[in-house]
Amino acid sequence: MTKVVHLRDVMSEMQVMNDECLAFLNRVTGELCTLAGEEIRAVEGDRDLEEYPDWQHDDIRQADEILNSEDWLELPTTYDIHEWEIMRLL
Repeated sequence: MTKVVHLRDVMSEMQVMNDECLAFLNRVTGELCTLAGEEIRAVEGDRDLEEYPDWQHDDIRQADEILNSEDWLELPTTYDIHEWEIMRLL
């Protein structure tokens, strides 16, 4: 069964993003998560966890879980949403 997710929750998550962040939605649990660029680069670059301070380890582990799971969907970035084009079509 698909989890119901409120659009306002998705929009809230997307509003905290900056150019280096990506937001994800777990299609099973409905959980939303934003990953910072540094955690994403750590996973994609296959870097050793010990190269990072202890306080970052949990975030990097979570990024690894999200980026390597089919349960998580990447949400659009601010570059993917074209407000002017949306208004033009209305």
